[in-house]
Amino acid sequence: MDFSFLHAADLHLGSPFVGIGKSNPKLQEHLQNAYFKSFRKLVDLAISRTVDLVLLSGDIFDDDRPSLQTQKIFRDGLNRLTAKGIPVVIILGNHDADLLDNLYFALPEKVHILGTDQVDHLAMQVAGGTIDIFGLSFKPGQQARELKGIFKRGQPNNFAIGMLHCEIGNTSGTYAPVTIKQLSDCDIDYWALGHVHSPKVLSENPYIVYSGTIQGSNKNELGSKGCFLVSVKDQFVNLEFNDLHSVLWTNVDLDISNFDKGELVDSLFDLKNRLRSSEQGIMLKVNLTGFSQLNSWLLEKDEMEDIISELRREEEKEDFVWITEVGIKTKPAELYTELFNSKDFLGDVLRLLEVAKLDKDNQMDLIKVFEEVAAGIEDELDLNEIFEQAAFKAIELLGGGD
Repeated sequence: MDFSFLHAADLHLGSPFVGIGKSNPKLQEHLQNAYFKSFRKLVDLAISRTVDLVLLSGDIFDDDRPSLQTQKIFRDGLNRLTAKGIPVVIILGNHDADLLDNLYFALPEKVHILGTDQVDHLAMQVAGGTIDIFGLSFKPGQQARELKGIFKRGQPNNFAIGMLHCEIGNTSGTYAPVTIKQLSDCDIDYWALGHVHSPKVLSENPYIVYSGTIQGSNKNELGSKGCFLVSVKDQFVNLEFNDLHSVLWTNVDLDISNFDKGELVDSLFDLKNRLRSSEQGIMLKVNLTGFSQLNSWLLEKDEMEDIISELRREEEKEDFVWITEVGIKTKPAELYTELFNSKDFLGDVLRLLEVAKLDKDNQMDLIKVFEEVAAGIEDELDLNEIFEQAAFKAIELLGGGD
């Protein structure tokens, strides 16, 4: 048996993107379209990789009364998939549990939405065999239940997929709570789960997988978002995560030790330019760190707001880098001198770091180590910055300056 499928969930089409309010209407428009762009990327991926089917494990829409525009975009994507002979299997999640009562359009013939009252079963033919898909849509107020009795595998030689929109571990929860043991006991080869917005592989025997959302929606959903392309050959399973997000939420630390005001502002603009990408927009939080002579000045609200306002100027194109926040995590520069001269273990550590920084032979050894550790990182290594960050981390861990 040789086949592949996409496992995605939590598309949240129609979600009101948060992050900038009404301060930049053009950028807000880009953000509102981010979910739709990510969904189109999902469809493009399925077609370009010629998968055998697409699984969508709940919360396709952000609510169960999606707008006509949102439904039309979804239907257009389904039509593209089914026109290429790719069936789509859907379960509903807690956000769109009552969707079926509010659809404008009939679904294409090869699109299947599985029910809520009992486990539905679909048998699909692929190269060299049959896939059995068992799924149960989310039902509001659904409590913990025994899964082994309702997810009943049929033919032992068929590859079995289970679909649930659920939370794992919290058996007293209200979002269809289950345990890993319950899922493992069901004799299912691959669990295609939804509800958790970060991609997670909880088990490989059997595979218990959250694909995560395809597009982060706020500052708590950092990093790449997308779906899993799952390839199965002779019962061997391979997972390949594919980025689909159109807007990336990310945090970056910037050490501003020894910076003056001009160097700070220049470094913030340089950081934006380094991160800018034609492939995605970026919602960026910058955390300023280090021992800074600007520490008191940075804590003045008006000064920081002026810098952020300038950083946000003219960020209206699709390759935007929008500063969501600048976090002040610096310590006063004079604190370093005080701790450096202290007669305790922390002082010893800081003095050793200073000696190592000035030792040319030691620097050459360190460069070799850092180059090995940082292989593949594009940013140029700066030993002074590395030593300053090491000193800052030592003080943080050893309790200096509390």
